[in-house]
Amino acid sequence: MKPPRGRGKSYNPSFIIEAGERPVNGPDKGSPSKGSDAEFWRLMRRYVPLIGVMPGCILAGYLIGAGLDHLFSTRYLTLVFMMLGFVAGIIQVIRLLSRDAE
Repeated sequence: MKPPRGRGKSYNPSFIIEAGERPVNGPDKGSPSKGSDAEFWRLMRRYVPLIGVMPGCILAGYLIGAGLDHLFSTRYLTLVFMMLGFVAGIIQVIRLLSRDAE
């Protein structure tokens, strides 16, 4: 948008809002308050660790199983410990979520 010419005033984007109109980001349009920002970050701090619980447990099971497979020259312990890691991950997620229900 080109600035208006010949009016004697410099271009100011605030002229776009006509008299009597409210800005889109004004307080009447549901702008977030400081309390909701704090609540958002509190919930993020609580639930973001859940993202890594399942992959972490499965990875730990895989590494333990692969190490034992290498140590004992077997091939099935990796699968067994990955399944145990999966079950442990589900149990841990349930524990974390049930802690929030209290």
